[in-house]
Amino acid sequence: MKQSKDPNAKHFNIEIARYTLTVTALPLIPVAYWKCEPTTTDLRLEYEYVGSALCKPLPLTSVQFLVPVNGGVQHTQSVPEGVWSPQHEKLLWKIPELKSGANSKGNLKARFSLGAGPSTPASVAVQFLCDGTILSGTEFELATKQYRVSLTKKRMVAKFLVDTDKLVTYV
Repeated sequence: MKQSKDPNAKHFNIEIARYTLTVTALPLIPVAYWKCEPTTTDLRLEYEYVGSALCKPLPLTSVQFLVPVNGGVQHTQSVPEGVWSPQHEKLLWKIPELKSGANSKGNLKARFSLGAGPSTPASVAVQFLCDGTILSGTEFELATKQYRVSLTKKRMVAKFLVDTDKLVTYV
């Protein structure tokens, strides 16, 4: 529990609860498709935001997809543009915000030119934030008259891996 260090303070900020859930339905559903050849690797990452998986369908923020690609990548092209890290052999896509509705689906595409291919399909790391709602529906109530709560904030932080067993040819 985090608390103010000043004993004379009129207000204290405390962390009420932090927990980890194992869930079967996340609000962001990504699927990775790989096409690995000796000199190139093509990756298509489709995603969909399903707001109904949350207690309140608020925007997802700071959405990131991190993809490791081996095979001696010499050149990358991606749509939308991602950031390639040669020393870590990873491509990072950042999406500032996803909302439910018409723009809740999308895809990310990348082509990698290889010097020591073929590459091997790998798990994609995904993370996002969502302020103001959570998955579990847990609520907080202070059952004492000695203290009162003036503000509670909800924040969901999700980090997970998308395993790939889909090695497919696509156009």
